[in-house]
Amino acid sequence: IREMPGHREPRFTMLETIREFGLEQLTASGEEVDAQQRHGTYALALIERLDAHVFEHLTEAAQVLAILQAEYPNLRAALAHFAATGAVEPFVQLAGRLHAFWINQGMFQEGQHWLEQAVAMGTAASLPARVWAEVGLVGMLYGQQGQTDRSLRLLDEAVTLARASGDALAIALATEYRGAPATRMGDL
Repeated sequence: IREMPGHREPRFTMLETIREFGLEQLTASGEEVDAQQRHGTYALALIERLDAHVFEHLTEAAQVLAILQAEYPNLRAALAHFAATGAVEPFVQLAGRLHAFWINQGMFQEGQHWLEQAVAMGTAASLPARVWAEVGLVGMLYGQQGQTDRSLRLLDEAVTLARASGDALAIALATEYRGAPATRMGDL
């Protein structure tokens, strides 16, 4: 057991060999898939509760960031599980909601990897999930590559998708991302 900043409860850690043994036991008992699904449900509930997609704008941003950093191996495992099993809706939702964390942590390559998959799969997902994946990807690409034809096209698509979703936060963030290059180009 170890205490983590930002956590109200202690976190449990284990040796990798014990984790591997536990996974072997889950597989042998036929409970691995059920455990992975519960783990994925936990990851989705966590990012929703934390408002991870807009955490930098929250008064408790430092605490949320500490939790996301501590939980990231779990979140990455859930992403991999959803992608491997073709669980489109939770995959797109989780990837889109993690975009602010990846940008904040400078994890552009990893974030772009997950978000490009999410946007590609996104047509089969709900509009609320798709909008955050698209907004996240444009933020990621713009932050990493600057103004390119692709990023400007994606920015326009993200604004359109955000407006169609009616999600005020998505509209605000997509518009903010789109406004930066427009301002630099003198398009006020």
